[in-house]
Amino acid sequence: LNIIDCRTRKVVKFPRGVRYLALSYIWGSENSDESSTPSHDMLSGSIPTTISDAMEVTLHLGLQFLWVDRYCIPQDQDHVKHTEIRHMDLIYRGAAATIVACSGLSPWHGLPGCSKQLRSGCSRAAIGDQVLFSVPPDPRYEIEASNWMSRGWTYQEGLLSKRRIFFTGEQVYFECDARHCFESTAPLLNNVVWESSQKARVFSIRDRTISRHDFYKTISEYSGRQLTYESDILNGVWGVLRTFRTSQYPIHHYWGVPVYAKKAGYEVIAGFTWDLVKPGQRRAGFPSWS
Repeated sequence: LNIIDCRTRKVVKFPRGVRYLALSYIWGSENSDESSTPSHDMLSGSIPTTISDAMEVTLHLGLQFLWVDRYCIPQDQDHVKHTEIRHMDLIYRGAAATIVACSGLSPWHGLPGCSKQLRSGCSRAAIGDQVLFSVPPDPRYEIEASNWMSRGWTYQEGLLSKRRIFFTGEQVYFECDARHCFESTAPLLNNVVWESSQKARVFSIRDRTISRHDFYKTISEYSGRQLTYESDILNGVWGVLRTFRTSQYPIHHYWGVPVYAKKAGYEVIAGFTWDLVKPGQRRAGFPSWS
């Protein structure tokens, strides 16, 4: 496994036991000045602004290593690429936190407030000796409406992460299984209780005992997202499927159809009873029933 050393700006072999951050972003279109394959392990050429900003955020948070698929997965080695794609659950679950770049339409947009990309300012008004500032809207609305939220590959990156740091156009929003908070309200963390953290989250807290209902809900959410290549439909959610397979009560799958380990015969039949909410189109290379 490779990882970026943000101090040396080199791609190095993953040092065992170190804490690291991961980056979730939109690939967008390629740039002729930038290569996904590092030259002699150095990040050469023009590094996308979002990735460069994420490296700075990593250092400011007191960490040294950042995992970014563009550089850490060898894009010119298909067998290695295929293996690492199937272990995305280990990568994102293992990260101390995931930086989510949910603003903009490409990796060149940057993380608002970090370098070139400015954040939307707050309105200010002075009334007598009082100065009033407008409070930015709830960042979760912007996240839900973002292009990042519509993409297939980013689904498991957000879902599998134990902590998420969202960079929106106006503020930063933090979410984990214990609490969630954002800059505009600046709450004291001690006052953010577990009960309130269950409400209106970007990614809901999943029970550790995964059920068949969770499987169907996950596949339904993921199926509504967009992929550049339809052939990636299983690869884009493989880490989540692997999580179901290795859970306390394993749920396997066959071409995306659930197979429950305890009652295989019954669950296979139940898996084939899925239905479409709206008309769909068969994907090339996949069975019609998958």
